[in-house]
Amino acid sequence: MKATFQGIPININLKFITLLLFYTPRALLAQVELQGSWEGELDLGAHKLPLVVHVDHEEGKLKAKMDSPNQNAFDIPVSEILYDGLMLMFRLDGLGASYEGVWNGTAFQGQFNQSGMGFALELKRSSEEKRFTSPKPQEPIPPFPYELISTTFMSNGLALKGTVSKPKGTGPFPAVVLLSGSGPQDRNAEIYGHKPFLVIADFLTRNGIAVLRYDERGVGESEGTFEGSTTLDFSEDAVAAIEKLRGFDFTHNAQTGLMGHSEGGLIAWMLAAKDHPDFIISIAAPVLPIQEVMTRQTYELSLGTGMDPELAEEQAQLNNLLYRTVLEAGDTEKGREALSRVLLEVGKKKGLEYEQRDQYHRQMLEAYSPLVEPWFNSFLQLNPQDWIKDIRIPVFAAFGEKDQQVNAGANLAKLIKTLPPGRKHRLEIYPELNHLFQRANTGAVAEYAELPETFNQEALEDVLEWIKGLE
Repeated sequence: MKATFQGIPININLKFITLLLFYTPRALLAQVELQGSWEGELDLGAHKLPLVVHVDHEEGKLKAKMDSPNQNAFDIPVSEILYDGLMLMFRLDGLGASYEGVWNGTAFQGQFNQSGMGFALELKRSSEEKRFTSPKPQEPIPPFPYELISTTFMSNGLALKGTVSKPKGTGPFPAVVLLSGSGPQDRNAEIYGHKPFLVIADFLTRNGIAVLRYDERGVGESEGTFEGSTTLDFSEDAVAAIEKLRGFDFTHNAQTGLMGHSEGGLIAWMLAAKDHPDFIISIAAPVLPIQEVMTRQTYELSLGTGMDPELAEEQAQLNNLLYRTVLEAGDTEKGREALSRVLLEVGKKKGLEYEQRDQYHRQMLEAYSPLVEPWFNSFLQLNPQDWIKDIRIPVFAAFGEKDQQVNAGANLAKLIKTLPPGRKHRLEIYPELNHLFQRANTGAVAEYAELPETFNQEALEDVLEWIKGLE
């Protein structure tokens, strides 16, 4: 969810909320056995997000993993878990998250914190395994009227594994490489129970277009390590993928393009400027400088949770301050030190007592630690316009009106000003669509898993018509 919940990583901060625990005699509460599964719903205001925590004993120590079934995320490692018969605490360093709760006789009552944001979470004993894996309505079911080819290609010494879907016939066919958004993604870009790249590949291949989708480095069957890799590393993998797809005798060498979502769309901008693909389809991709996109994202996602606009603006400006702090610091160690200093000052300005200020500082420093990691730090420095201004190939660029992560109006307006004119460009804003290109009610992240649509059919048909028109 580096860990994201979807697309571009979300970083929102709320005022620190101290967990108030009422005194209860320890002797009445120390009997519960922690081993087993515990379930609860993260209270996001208008929406609920189910979570399941599995606790076990290994070599005399507590070990735990967490599932987020609606996000199709299972066995998320718990970095540390502590329990004294009354208080339960655990951390998920990969998500920048933690939980603190107290046993009230029937459940653990407490708060789940992630990226500086706190949500109420009550964990109760679960009697069954909570894994919801039923396919979404658009998910294609075999047998398929086309051929699936397992393939391997090399990028910087790493063997990346993927699947090519080949239409019926001998070709040559137009061809597309699919590029996913941020976070470790498999070849289906599976997220929130949806498999958007499986749906997209199936639709395009049924209509005469060959498609390559692949597991990102360190994911699925691909070699390498995802952690520590940057957007520029992923762009090199995409170049290798294009060359691999062009190498098949059934693909059209002069009609091989990229279709990227979010960060994948940003990578499409990068490679289009260097004429690596013959055309690109950029879906919900940033055009404004990334620091500006993420500051605005903070504000809009905060509003989406029901936050007061004034507080949402305050949090957006705090994030922007921290982004600038890290970027100006330079290297990782200096960035961490600068981040610590600024958060100390923020705690002082909030008027917190010393102990509260210290706790606030530790929690916020942990929450914002991803800012100094290689991917996030390099990502913040990017300005997509540096590449868009040099694009000379056909572009299909689309945005969702209800996208709360990449604002449609602001980014399209900048794209129109930056992209050199071309007769074959098509630039669209789709009403009612969110960041994942689902027909949405509000566009809030919490809706992603609940919506039945995986990828909007109208948008798919427009993409197909546009590619066919390039022939």
